[in-house]
Amino acid sequence: TLITISIINVMYIVFRNEFLIYLLPFAMIPIILTILGNKIYALTFSFLNMIILSREETWFLVTIAVAIMAIYKAEKMTSRSDIVKLGISTGVFQGIMALSYGLVNQLEFPLLLGMIVLSVLSGILTGMISLALLPYFENSFEILTDIKLLELSDFSNALLKQLLVTAPGTFHHSIMVGALAESGAEAIGVNAIFARVASYYHDIGKMKRPEFFVENQRDGK
Repeated sequence: TLITISIINVMYIVFRNEFLIYLLPFAMIPIILTILGNKIYALTFSFLNMIILSREETWFLVTIAVAIMAIYKAEKMTSRSDIVKLGISTGVFQGIMALSYGLVNQLEFPLLLGMIVLSVLSGILTGMISLALLPYFENSFEILTDIKLLELSDFSNALLKQLLVTAPGTFHHSIMVGALAESGAEAIGVNAIFARVASYYHDIGKMKRPEFFVENQRDGK
């Protein structure tokens, strides 16, 4: 909490300029918090933080709408490259909202155009910073996100490749257990991705003596 508040306060001081405030990547923290698995805190933080950052009610509604959209999409991400795509889509959406805001307030065209450009850049900046900071939060606080789990489930992972070569029977067994565990987890409403990935690694110790286990034996005892 203290880290996120400190980051946003520093950004607020930097971007406090009347015009550059539209460049503020305010959706960054909500995106990171959602990926880390705390959507409720992300929504609460967005609401309270936008009260501080927004100069008036209309722009407050714009920033809240952008933050909610970002949180909704961040919840469905499956890879780190999706964070960059989310940043771009957030920027486009923020640009549309800035256009609406400018038309409602009858702003002059040069100012309106500048707001739109800065809003799009804000979204791109949001994606880039979120992508850079996420591994820090994952590693520092030992948070296992769904994105990290999906990376561990990749069969090109060094440890899984070693299991396939060293104990192919155990590898196949682990894949089957993963499918069963995933179905079971879905049925009772728990983290199915975690159940599947954990199953891939549950017999990893058999690589020490693969021939001791029947699934790796051929015509032997």
